[in-house]
Amino acid sequence: MENLRRLIEKKKSKGNEKTPRYGMRKLTVGLVSCMLGYMIFVSPVVVDAAEVKPEEENTIKVHSLEENLPKPDNVEVNELRENDEVIETNNVKTSTVDEKNSLVVSEEEENTDESSEVSELDKVSKENGINEESSSREDTEQGSLTVEETNQETQENKADEEEQEQENVALPTMYAVRSISDKAASGNTEHEMLGYAPNKKYNFQDLKFSPDDLSKNNRTTVANFEMYGKHNIAASTDNWKVNLQIDERLAKYITKIEVEPKRIAGASSQRIVFQRKNDTLGRSKNIWVANYIRGNNGIFAGGETTDTQTAHNGKIYFEKPVKDILAEIGDSQLRSDKLFYRIYLTSKQDKDKIVPGIDSTGFFKVQGIDKDNIENTVSTGNDWFKHSSVESRYEKNPKIGSSNGAIVVDHKISKNSNLSYILSAKNKPWNLEYSVDPRLVKYIDGIELYKMGNATDVTPDFSFEGRSNKKVGDLSIDRRPNNSQYGKGYFTDNRLQDYVNFSDASPRPVIIRYVYKLNKPMEQILEELRNEAGVSEGEPFGDDFVFHAWLTDKTANALIPKTHGVGFYRVQDIDGDGKSDDEEVNNNQSPYIGKPQIKAPYSGDKKVKASVLLNENAGKGNTAQLINKNGEVVATINNLNAEENGVPKTIIKELELNVDNPSKLGKVGDELTVRIIPSDPRFTKGEEAKATVKEAPKAVKEAIEITKDTDLADDSSIAKSGIANAAKMPEGTKYSWKTTPNTSELGEKTGVVLVTVPDRDEPFEVTVPVKVVQGFEVTVTNPPKQIEGQEVAANTKVIEANEDGFTISGVHDEGNNYGLTIDENGNLSGTPNGLSWGDKDSNTYEEQNITLHAIVTSEDGNSTKNVEVTVTVQRDTDGDGTPDITDTDDDGDGIPDTEEN
Repeated sequence: MENLRRLIEKKKSKGNEKTPRYGMRKLTVGLVSCMLGYMIFVSPVVVDAAEVKPEEENTIKVHSLEENLPKPDNVEVNELRENDEVIETNNVKTSTVDEKNSLVVSEEEENTDESSEVSELDKVSKENGINEESSSREDTEQGSLTVEETNQETQENKADEEEQEQENVALPTMYAVRSISDKAASGNTEHEMLGYAPNKKYNFQDLKFSPDDLSKNNRTTVANFEMYGKHNIAASTDNWKVNLQIDERLAKYITKIEVEPKRIAGASSQRIVFQRKNDTLGRSKNIWVANYIRGNNGIFAGGETTDTQTAHNGKIYFEKPVKDILAEIGDSQLRSDKLFYRIYLTSKQDKDKIVPGIDSTGFFKVQGIDKDNIENTVSTGNDWFKHSSVESRYEKNPKIGSSNGAIVVDHKISKNSNLSYILSAKNKPWNLEYSVDPRLVKYIDGIELYKMGNATDVTPDFSFEGRSNKKVGDLSIDRRPNNSQYGKGYFTDNRLQDYVNFSDASPRPVIIRYVYKLNKPMEQILEELRNEAGVSEGEPFGDDFVFHAWLTDKTANALIPKTHGVGFYRVQDIDGDGKSDDEEVNNNQSPYIGKPQIKAPYSGDKKVKASVLLNENAGKGNTAQLINKNGEVVATINNLNAEENGVPKTIIKELELNVDNPSKLGKVGDELTVRIIPSDPRFTKGEEAKATVKEAPKAVKEAIEITKDTDLADDSSIAKSGIANAAKMPEGTKYSWKTTPNTSELGEKTGVVLVTVPDRDEPFEVTVPVKVVQGFEVTVTNPPKQIEGQEVAANTKVIEANEDGFTISGVHDEGNNYGLTIDENGNLSGTPNGLSWGDKDSNTYEEQNITLHAIVTSEDGNSTKNVEVTVTVQRDTDGDGTPDITDTDDDGDGIPDTEEN
């Protein structure tokens, strides 16, 4: 039997190169052999071609013996192609209630590897089968092989293995083995945000990475691990890639990662070497990839669909001893900043998006730093599981019940054997225990528990839309900051099976969903976290927040073995636009292109300014478009590259979109969109910013009147009066004359006003109509000489204007109070007196001037003139009405002045 298995394995390895030659006779014999082999060798599991489509007449349908298995509707199964065959095996559910039968199930499962491999060999299709499991049905028909044939097959198999090793040397462009001499980290260590393929499209159920604890005494350059994988329907092709991301502090020293794929016992092993992934610039990332399907140089057997498969003897090779790497990191960092990993499955046909539910995180435990178990004791008799992990992501879904979205944490527990919680679990009821990173507690509004009924379907549905994925309870956490239980929660129920889908009597994993609803929008949380970290706006940001989930038995302090899952949610914003990367990718937007900024244009503009931040990984060939409200592209910039002088660089690109026809911008108030379209085909939706068309400054229709000879050199008020919609211009707008009208001549003129708005690089030039008119004119006439002590004659006009209705105000003589004023009609009035006269030799001995000041205002009040009236007053010593300058007897004593002198 052992020799037969080895021979079959060798024949399988050649199946990739051979074209099966199946006739109807051979097809029938093969099917009968399959049924006989099943009855003789295989434990009570069944083959279920659940995914064969009715129209695929060339595929033989093997009906299930098990009733009431869920049958998926309208699903695409593992990229079903004409060369692919789909078969699922499921364990028959037991209705026996005693523990003995539960143990029988476990014993039967021990034979799963052998039985499933035999079943794989017996699967058939009309002309083509699964590449991995293709074997010579001719040899199977004959039922035996000679020793010579066996030796020949052995030699051929060795040659095939050598040829395959040579093929493995040629690597795809996207992947590259890192040079040992390349010790510097690339710095490109972001969490990949790829988005997710559709739910219910594929049948993958489980994928986990289980590293051994790292030892600070490990002098070797090797760390060990295992991988676990499960799918529900047999498949082939190289469509699916296992992605393994490792903390950069370890990754920068890794030279190779390899693992032994799942094999039939005793078969020769060809180790699978992971290939290092490059970023868009060709630089090494801290992510390694390998094919999932063993038949395509991958890790897991495509035809084995019963239990969770284990890929053994994984090795991570480092450039220097593990103990030296850990010493370099330091105990303090190892305690506070764990050495995380992430494993996830991507689909090429879905543009390398992640297969839903097949994405989880964890960390490398370090001996002496990390506890083996989160609890002090371990529950006995409950060794049902082999590994546990946590997947966390941000989702915004109406069913969550929070407009701010939530961090969704899926606790995934892989089984060792089929578990019936009701019949077989010991020390029930078990308890759900969970915790959230203390830094996030303040952002948690509430916690919901979901029973994931559809997550263990043949084609799993991890969405909130799944009819059997439903909320079953509200949870809580300790919110006392100084309490040791801060951020932790606990739930139990005597009927825990009503809250958790244990996938009873099935090898499929247990999936428990915790929904941590947010009390603020993710953009606001991201901004606060960025500020706390001191990261400026526009700069990339990322931080990991830890989540734990585990099961305990009814004692509440004994861990159900292998159920402790720990992982992280990474809040990340590579392009610094204030939106988390996972939210962008979920919206099919590039996380490498920031949200653009656009300056709202004015009507009639021929240029529209915008800017956008491009992360260096945005690459070349991006496109900027300007789109009007009708959806018409009115301007385009091609080859928008994330580089400077030909060198890749994270850079803010200033954009100037030239519009051939300004009318295409639309009318005032119409919406415009600037859209940045990524060149990366994975992201189908561009980043957008919107603005509305503003009203440009307009000239007045009626000419503004400017007084003749007005000096406009430094004028702004008159210039502004020529703009009809000046009140609508933004604050800080300035007005000046570019071309001043000629005000020396009366008549119709034009002038050009510069309108400088703060949000536009160039000022507007507006031609305004002008009418030069004769302005408000005031005429001042100095009155005849007045005699001291004599009242001014009536109607002595001193001020006149070229219009009626003017007013005079503010008349004064500089505070001298010499008795003179000017009335409202512009006449001088009063009696001059109180003057101080000089001596005989002074120029004020017999005459002096009084200055009267006045303000003359036009009838409309818009024009004023400040005027001065000079009044000459003659001295009259004796008060006889004759001024001394002509009086022959100044003092009036009857003696002529000539005689007195």
